[in-house]
Amino acid sequence: MTSLADTCIDIARSRHPALALAVADATVRRDPWATSRSWC
Repeated sequence: MTSLADTCIDIARSRHPALALAVADATVRRDPWATSRSWC
């Protein structure tokens, strides 16, 4: 299993930018701390 932030980053790297933005938005809405804990 991967963390929510890791999954979001993987999707952003491999999918269409519009989908990546939607997933990133949903990730931050679900877990507001995902950005500060896991991302660069």
